[in-house]
Amino acid sequence: LLGFLPYVLVAVALMALYEESGVIGLLTRTLESRLVALGIPGRGLLCLAVGATCNVPALSTAKVIWGRGNRVLTVLLVPYVPCAARLSLFVAIATAVLSNKPLLVPFAVLVPYAVSAMAILGASAVYRSVFKTRPLVEGLPPTPLMLPNWRIYLLKIWLYLKDFLYKAGLLIVALPLALWPLTAFGPAGPAEGPADSWMAVVGRYLDAVFAPLGIPWQISASLIAGYIFKEVVWGFMEAFGAVELLPSLSLPSAMALLVFLAIYSACIATTAALIRIVGWRLTLASLALQLALGLAAAYAVHYILAIFSP
Repeated sequence: LLGFLPYVLVAVALMALYEESGVIGLLTRTLESRLVALGIPGRGLLCLAVGATCNVPALSTAKVIWGRGNRVLTVLLVPYVPCAARLSLFVAIATAVLSNKPLLVPFAVLVPYAVSAMAILGASAVYRSVFKTRPLVEGLPPTPLMLPNWRIYLLKIWLYLKDFLYKAGLLIVALPLALWPLTAFGPAGPAEGPADSWMAVVGRYLDAVFAPLGIPWQISASLIAGYIFKEVVWGFMEAFGAVELLPSLSLPSAMALLVFLAIYSACIATTAALIRIVGWRLTLASLALQLALGLAAAYAVHYILAIFSP
């Protein structure tokens, strides 16, 4: 929670500035019609761009988008943007798998971003079909530039930050505590190591889903931690011995893993922010759709690359 506060503080400061100055309308106005044709709210472009660093502040910036339909659609699309934590995993995994082919590492890192862009368009089509709505361009209110009232500006920053701490902070702290028994205990009682824990048991059950992709259970078990924070996935991979297994992955398996990592889940901080903005039902639907699209994309990438791989 403390680690996320600086990101959130910067985000709400920018958000309040955009609201008070009218800058956001000028930043994305010229792209609105093109993005709307693709199913993406025009002014949501800025939020999606912010999501490349961290999804949580990106969700906060969506508050400045005009029109509830545009705001909800943008918020639901933000978790598909790979954040900086996911980027670090892409680089670490690609480097481990392709240690003998370093020239392919940049390509391997870019592929998840390209697939994520397609997933954003696919998710947008699903949401627009369900909600029977479309992004708006016509009738957007004018956004004249103005000098902010600094007292109101600072007050807004405090209120937004307080709202985040009150509504999202509790869940961010509570979920890791609730999941801790999965790593500390197993079928035989207190676990001597991660391989004896309930999380390892769950990972072995997931093997039926990931084995066709050539991904061992030690890796699939580690991915569960991504629902907490993506930053801790690598630590779980080390604990389960998955890091040592990465060099043995084939190129199709490695790329399927990277693509799945890019899409399959939002972290607990992002989930908490989603609940705060769109409620439990839409958040759960969003998580389910992310997982389904992540698996579909992973299988598609694995199948395509397996055809062309020797």
